[in-house]
Amino acid sequence: MITPVVNPCPRCGKARIDAKTWTEKVGKSTLTMTQTICPDPACQKIVEAENQKMTDKHEAFRQKDIERRLARERAKDEQKTTSKKENARQYPA
Repeated sequence: MITPVVNPCPRCGKARIDAKTWTEKVGKSTLTMTQTICPDPACQKIVEAENQKMTDKHEAFRQKDIERRLARERAKDEQKTTSKKENARQYPA
C-alpha cells in the first residue's frame, strides 16, 4: 500500500496543497514542477513574507561577497602595478 506524501506547512503544520503544476524541458529531460501552498491564506502570506526576507538576506550576502572579491582583486592589481613601477625605478633600462 502506498501512503500519500504529506508536505506540512513550515509555520502551522497543516498539510500543504498543490497550487500549480507545470512541466519544463531541461536538455533531454522533462521535469514536472509543483508549487505547494498552505491552505490557510493568512498563514501563506506570512510564509511568503518570511521566504522573501530570507531571499533578500542571502542576496545581500552574495552582493557583499562579490564586492569583497572585486576589492581584493583591485588591491592585488594595484600592488602588482606599484611593484612594477618600483622595480622600474630601481633598475632603469
